[in-house]
Amino acid sequence: MSRLQTQTDSVAANRIEQETKVVESRENGQYKRVTEVFIDDALFSRKTEVSVKDNGKFDLVHTTYFQGGKKTLFSTVDGNRRAVTHSYLLDDKVMMMECDENGDTLFETIVLFDDKGNPATVFKRDKKGMAVPLCEEEFSEWMENNWDELLE
Repeated sequence: MSRLQTQTDSVAANRIEQETKVVESRENGQYKRVTEVFIDDALFSRKTEVSVKDNGKFDLVHTTYFQGGKKTLFSTVDGNRRAVTHSYLLDDKVMMMECDENGDTLFETIVLFDDKGNPATVFKRDKKGMAVPLCEEEFSEWMENNWDELLE
């Protein structure tokens, strides 16, 4: 089953036209809702909400923001783990990523990427809230434990 809903709003003061499209579907016991927002006919954001058990609770929410037709920010909220990840893009390449691993709204991990899209430096917040780069050994361990998961 799939349902499409469209809403168009015109903001008179700025002459900006905003259109929202919503598509809902159910497959394999999952519910998915995709909401796209267009501003002046250009895609501004796409939010995909997934309920794995189709029980009214969204387990995953992926939101992508666009500027000039290119992705600029990709955000993932894992409701089960209470984790949030923001990936910042430039020319369709991830430049920086930050992760709130426990839902406390503080991003504990910050990752800077090289021009090939590989992590170059990883920072972790210390108890005082300062971002501190991982040493070589910690970085290798972080890559071993996290990189495959991030590629999914």
